[in-house]
Amino acid sequence: METDLTRVAVLDEPELEFGQGGRHVDLRTGLTLHGPLADPNATAEELGPLRISVIGTGQTIADATTWLQKMARDGAPAKPSRLSNLFMPFPGTGRDSGFRREFQFDGAMGEIMQRNLLLPEKATREQLLSTIDEIGAVAQQVCDRRRAEVVVVALPAEYLNAISDEHHPRFRGIVKARLMTVCRAPIQLLLPTTYNAGRAAKQKKRPHLIKQLQDEATRAWNIFTALYYKAGGTPWRVPRRTSDYTSCAIGISFFESEDGSAMHSSMAQIFDERGVGSVVRGAEAVVEKSDRRPYLRAEDAHSLLEDALKSYLRMHRTMPARVTIHKSSEFRPSEIEGFRQAALDNRVQMLEMIWIGNTGIRLFREGKYPPLRGTVWRLDDDRLLFYTRGSVQFFQTYPGMYVPNPLLVRIQQAERPDDEILREILALTKMNWNNTQFDNRSPITLKASRSVGDVLKHLPPGAPVAHEYRYYM
Repeated sequence: METDLTRVAVLDEPELEFGQGGRHVDLRTGLTLHGPLADPNATAEELGPLRISVIGTGQTIADATTWLQKMARDGAPAKPSRLSNLFMPFPGTGRDSGFRREFQFDGAMGEIMQRNLLLPEKATREQLLSTIDEIGAVAQQVCDRRRAEVVVVALPAEYLNAISDEHHPRFRGIVKARLMTVCRAPIQLLLPTTYNAGRAAKQKKRPHLIKQLQDEATRAWNIFTALYYKAGGTPWRVPRRTSDYTSCAIGISFFESEDGSAMHSSMAQIFDERGVGSVVRGAEAVVEKSDRRPYLRAEDAHSLLEDALKSYLRMHRTMPARVTIHKSSEFRPSEIEGFRQAALDNRVQMLEMIWIGNTGIRLFREGKYPPLRGTVWRLDDDRLLFYTRGSVQFFQTYPGMYVPNPLLVRIQQAERPDDEILREILALTKMNWNNTQFDNRSPITLKASRSVGDVLKHLPPGAPVAHEYRYYM
């Protein structure tokens, strides 16, 4: 099929807003030049250092704390490369650099877990859960006694290697779910390869766990940005014009219950482009035999959006003028009916429903690099092919390892022109605080809702649910 080039366009890379109103397209450059968004109610001196406790075994605590303190104090040089915008030095932390805050690391709880954190070579699920409960008990002590704002869990390689192939994909979600019920602080899992690059060559038992290591400065950027956000900071946001309507973006996805008996919906909501995430656990989804794709009944779609709007109202004391819902599957008539009625009942004036999925269609660009990030090709009146991963002009290269796949965007109901909607999707791909290389494929709405589902599936019905996204990432 020959491509009609008149239907192809490339959107500019969206800027983000950092401290002191500074703007930049790049996350690391923006933080280096301007610092993170400032808390309008306090100075850095008044806020004090971020209190972060590291738990693990005696050895992992010593190694992890040493590396974290070194990165905070000295930073890390850039990887030698002609791609200086892609590989930036990490400037460290403190009031005059990076995050403009001090990070205080405390590793005093290590010996407790050194006695209890044991797994046999082939651990059963019960044994795995038992050791996770041991981790939770130590995390709870840290939260209660030391008022930690984030708890870093530094697990030894031997422990990770003992987790069977069956349980390993679920391990992160299980840890987050079980610790959520006992620890008031968010959890950051820290792998041995993050703070000790030499561990990568030693983990021969499970080669599929060994990824090509990022350079040290990039690892530090990613870890410290995640810690800053989980401690309650806002590193950056999507800028708002004074003429913009108040709005919130919502992502909806589905997850299977732990025993596989039911499908549920999860929702992550991003308030007014600031990245303040709110989480809602939705009702059980409908799955028909003839079409295995889950969807919501009208009354459940209504309840899900109404819960989201109530959460928005608690934070802002008003309703948004516009709500944009992102979903990774087609909006069914029952869902459209329920969402529209919820918007009407809560006096939301503008409602948008955007289906963001996958496609096997690809575009090819002359030369050796894939299409530019931001490339869009209109397939028909309501379907667009959109590259959120691709060659990045600011990086002067394609920073990925594999051929990028575009998103298929179908605008099922909208209040704005298509290009505005696509620019918002592109900006929301830059709101993932686990990754400071800004070319994420999915907008944070869908990325967050999937992360939420990966955790919620391991919580029993009726268990307390944290309502802030920082507990799930």
